[in-house]
Formats: sequence, C-alpha cells, structure tokens
Amino acid sequence: MSTSDCCSSDSDLNLDSLRNKFEEGSKGTHWKIKSLKKEEAVFKLEWEVWLYKCVVNIHVKSTILGESSITLTPCFDDPDDEYETLGYKFFQFLAKDEIVSFSLYSDDMIKKLVEYSNIAERVETLMRDIMHVSVDEIHTLSDDLDPLELRVEVLNDKHMSQLLIIFHVNLQTYPSEKIIPEVMHLNYTDITNEVKEAITNIEPGENYLWNMVKLASDL
Repeated sequence: MSTSDCCSSDSDLNLDSLRNKFEEGSKGTHWKIKSLKKEEAVFKLEWEVWLYKCVVNIHVKSTILGESSITLTPCFDDPDDEYETLGYKFFQFLAKDEIVSFSLYSDDMIKKLVEYSNIAERVETLMRDIMHVSVDEIHTLSDDLDPLELRVEVLNDKHMSQLLIIFHVNLQTYPSEKIIPEVMHLNYTDITNEVKEAITNIEPGENYLWNMVKLASDL
C-alpha cells in the first residue's frame, strides 16, 4: 500500500468517526449533518410550527489557525410568506455569521450546534404564540426586535370591554423571563386593572404570550 493510499484511508476513517460523532450529538436537537469533507461541513437546522417551516444551512469551514468560520444561510421556501420571513428574522437577530476559536473536530463544535438548536427552539416557541394570537386577535409587531413589541387588541365579551395590551418581548430569554405588559382601555367597560393583575400573575413558560392574551379575553 502506498503512503498516499494509507493517508487516504486514515482520512476516511477520521471522517467516518467525525460523522458518527455529529450524528450522535444531533439526537434530540433541531440540527443534522448534511455533508462532510476534511475541513468543511454543512449542517441543516430546521424548525416548524403548523404550516410554516424554516431551514437554515450552517456552513462550517476550518482555517489554518485552528479556527472555524460559520456561515448561516436561510433557505427560503416562499420569501413572501409572512411567518416564514418572521421566523428567519428572529433567528438572524439571535445568531450571526462568526469565526470561532475551535476546529470542526472539536467537541466545542457540537456545543455550538446545540446552541443554534436552542435558538431555533426559542424562535419556534415564540412563533407558535404569535400564530395563536393571530388567529383570534388583531395584532401588530414592531420592526425593532430589541425588544420586540407585540400589540394586541383584545375584546372581553363577558365584561363588554375592549383593551390594548402591549408586550415587550426579549428574544434572548423568551419564554423564560417574566413580562410585565401594558394594558390600556379602548372602549366600553374599563377593566384594565383587573386584567393587568391577572395576566401579570401568569408564570413564564410554554404558550406564555398566548396564555396571557387568552386570560385577558376570558376573564
């Protein structure tokens, strides 16, 4: 066997081992290995809510300095789709292209990919809440994401009251951080104090925004 054949065989074994490592590390996450070369890899990050889906290709390329460049590329299925575009906008606010101080072969790379997966999970959770709200309530979202301002008009039939609730959402921490909303009276019976007290007592977690909007409507 020639030296070149031996080196090629060792390289193939290293890549097989690395692929297995990535496949094992991706279990239970939103990312999967898509393609793998000696100093380069592409991973697929995917999340979805109802009928919308977002896919981001994570391109990793090692450098001669033992560092890696990471490029995040959204894969638009329909650039005109409101929710798909919003999902990518949220993700790109939280994750940027970057140079990291470790190689493709480092255990830190899997930690980095899990970090992207956790971001996708937060975006998915927020998008699910926004889509819940959009089904039943008139709402608007701010262009600024730091913080994101969600304004929701709520009609409480029981008390014949129309309210405006303004949520300031920290994309870095949603849904684990407490939100203190603004509640404003629009029409009919004024129940702003009762609504604010009730929805402020809701604990952060799954369906956080939707739980507050629903309680304001049903109180």
